[in-house]
Parts: sequence; C-alpha cells; structure tokens
Amino acid sequence: MGGRWKAFALVLALVAGLSSVPAAGKKRQKARAHSYPELRVLSTRANIVSDGDALVEVVLPGRLRPGKSWISLNGRNVTSRFRSPSRGRYVGLLTGLHAGENTATARLPSGSGARLKITNHPVGGPVIAGPQIQPWKCFEGAVDKQ
Repeated sequence: MGGRWKAFALVLALVAGLSSVPAAGKKRQKARAHSYPELRVLSTRANIVSDGDALVEVVLPGRLRPGKSWISLNGRNVTSRFRSPSRGRYVGLLTGLHAGENTATARLPSGSGARLKITNHPVGGPVIAGPQIQPWKCFEGAVDKQ
C-alpha cells in the first residue's frame, strides 16, 4: 500500500510542477501584450458600425498619456476626442466615418502602434444582409416588387 501512495504523490507532484510552467508562460505573454496600444470598438463590432459614429477604446501600455501618443482616423489626428475614465484606458467617440472601411490607428512615441479597421454602413442598412432590393411599391396592404 505504501508504494501506491508514493507513486500517487510522485504523480501529483509532477502534475503540480507542470501546471506552474504554463502560468509562468502566461505571465510573460501578458507582459508582452502591454508593450503596444490596443484598439477596440465598444459600441458594436468593428465590422457592423452604422451611421458614421463609433465609440472606441484605446488601452495604452504603462503610464503613457494620449498627448504623448497619436490617435488618428483615416490619417486625421483625433487624439483630442479621447478622455480617460481610468488609468491607461481612453475612450472617444469617432464621428464622420465614411461609408465602407475606415482605419483607426494608435501610435506611441516609440513608433509601435496598432491599427483597427472599422466598417461603416448607412443607418438604413444593409448591415448584415445583402443589398436592398429597389424599388418597392405598396398596394393596399400588400407589397409588390416591380
């Protein structure tokens, strides 16, 4: 019986030792994730924005402030539109998105940066489905396509 317990203890020690290896790897991976800015659309998914507006969050690494970095939309500086609700996190409303693909970019003084493609659709759609069929004519409660 003593041999089984020793084998069990050895297996348990090996499993405990192996489980700590990925944890150290995760810490290193997490540290690397904060060496560049992160961009994300908060109001919806980045590919289904509509009506030319998107609420965007920029997470800057370390103690950087947006004044020390540069946030742009389609090459136009929009850094002044961002406010900080918490340390290292900045939120801003990007307006005037043109129909189709737009590019938001965050650059750090070091030159590293991040880019986010935002696809804007008209307020009347279509956003997910295909193009709208035109023209539609209505006749006494029924819809007839001609």
